[in-house]
Amino acid sequence: MTVVVLGLDALDPDLVDSVDHPNLTLDAHASIETVLSSATDEPSTHELWPTIITGLLPDEHGLQLESGISWESPIINLGSTLATAVLPKNVRSILGAWLLNNTDEVPFRTPVSYYTQNGLSTLFDNISAETIGIPNYVVNPDLKDREHELRGNLGDLFQHDPTENTKHKHSSSNPREFYQLCLEMSMIRIARARRAVRRREYELIFGYTSGLDLVGHIAYENPALQMRAYEEIDEFVGGAPEGPSSGR
Repeated sequence: MTVVVLGLDALDPDLVDSVDHPNLTLDAHASIETVLSSATDEPSTHELWPTIITGLLPDEHGLQLESGISWESPIINLGSTLATAVLPKNVRSILGAWLLNNTDEVPFRTPVSYYTQNGLSTLFDNISAETIGIPNYVVNPDLKDREHELRGNLGDLFQHDPTENTKHKHSSSNPREFYQLCLEMSMIRIARARRAVRRREYELIFGYTSGLDLVGHIAYENPALQMRAYEEIDEFVGGAPEGPSSGR
């Protein structure tokens, strides 16, 4: 049997229902309790996905947020570590936002070697598994798929300003163009999961996409755009084929 897990980051149970989104609700859907990052007092992609695949809390698996973001570049990682030691938290957040807005570095790309070097077991040990875009579980750090490329080159289409005095700290110079890119990101990852099912080689297929989450960050002034994203994502997911003994 093949088990397919598709992680749609920030899927809101209050915005889905079995009539309008049958492929996002399946047989049951509900909100979940989660872990809040000590650095931000909010759930952190950086910390939570390693928790999902290891079953360990962030202080146990060691991938903890320091200043709001984690970078794959060794130089930027070193700078982040030094900044944590010498700079106030609000200054570190501003620095992290500048890096996100002005470089092509993509966060959340801790390599698989981190887990083996630290003796951490994951869902993927000792089984035939295909992993697709899981934050902080990167099989080949030298390869980036289209979602990584798009996210690393968004420019002013996705800006983060931690100094904003509201809960909405993201903006876009062109929300509709940004929306199209986010949906393309999701289509890529869902298509990769679909292809893995067709190959009929795996016991576990575990995919992830951040497209829906990114749309939510800038759609607070345009709720119709967010609902459109839910409708399109539902259609993408529903198009995934089922193998002879696959499950969802």
